[in-house]
Amino acid sequence: MKPASKKSTQKKPISSKKKHSSPTLSKRRPPRFGFCLLELLAATLLFVVVIVFGISYFVFQQAVCPNTWGRTEFCNSSLSDEESLAIMYSDYPFVKRWLKRQRSNNRFREFTIYSDTDSTLLHSYYIPAEQPTANTALVIHGYQSKALEMLHIAYLYHHDMQFNVLLPDLRTHGKSGGTHIGFGWTEAQDILQWMSETEKMSDAPVNWVVHGISMGAATTMFVADKSNNPNVKAYIEDCGYSSVFDEIAYVAQRDYGMSEAPCVTLASQICQWVYGWNFREASCAEALRNVETPMLFIHGTADRYVPFDMVHDLYNAKPRNKEIWEVKDVIHARSYHDRRDEYTKKVSDFVNQFLYTE
Repeated sequence: MKPASKKSTQKKPISSKKKHSSPTLSKRRPPRFGFCLLELLAATLLFVVVIVFGISYFVFQQAVCPNTWGRTEFCNSSLSDEESLAIMYSDYPFVKRWLKRQRSNNRFREFTIYSDTDSTLLHSYYIPAEQPTANTALVIHGYQSKALEMLHIAYLYHHDMQFNVLLPDLRTHGKSGGTHIGFGWTEAQDILQWMSETEKMSDAPVNWVVHGISMGAATTMFVADKSNNPNVKAYIEDCGYSSVFDEIAYVAQRDYGMSEAPCVTLASQICQWVYGWNFREASCAEALRNVETPMLFIHGTADRYVPFDMVHDLYNAKPRNKEIWEVKDVIHARSYHDRRDEYTKKVSDFVNQFLYTE
């Protein structure tokens, strides 16, 4: 027998050479320049959209509830009633003695109602005339103001013209509730409700004169459009704007250098999404197209808050029964302050033309 052969246990030497693929044979991915460019464009577009939306939301927030970022308790004037009265007494010293007399005789009264549309608490002051009369002035304050800051106009009607005076705090102002400022568009319905409630409490028919300044003037014009009350004898609009969109666009351009497109346009759409109305539909000029009740237009030629030219848009929009007073060299909402005697005469002469006609 042959002996079994032994398997060799010797390991084969391992070559130290590594196999490398030939560079000429390796596959390279094509450059991704086109895809990268699309990614860059998409990212840039997204960035621009975010920035534009953010700016638009800022415009919306600053307009309808300024400096709050959701905290509606700061929407109205930051001044206390005492501070507001101190400024009023400084600008119009005669108001202090007059108001003190009304309070001592229990003629400076406060009322509250709840809105028929959304149950918002609404507050007002009422000052009955010293002698019984049907003539009643409804005096409407402006943006971020309050009823107490219209006491000088209340004095005009109560002291100089012997009217009853109703001074409402617009929603989200003064002592009234609310979630946002509607620039007169949403407030007009509240004013109509105040008129109805006052007539219910009165023992005799009421002859109304509605007088507003700035946003109060815009509210007055929207009331004129919505009201079919034959007891409204005249309207006074002092330095109101042609539309909410025009006014916000003007302020955005003046204060921030923004054009109306796209930021103000998008801010208007945000308002539509959030509150159900937009800046463009809230047009005072359009509201006046079918208003027949007499209206006096007042505007200072040096107004830099609501541009003076807007008064001509408003005046031209109203078809008839109208007068205009251009107050030379007067800034926003200061016509009564700077031309008190002339202002009183203009208003009383205009109102008295229509007050006693049936």
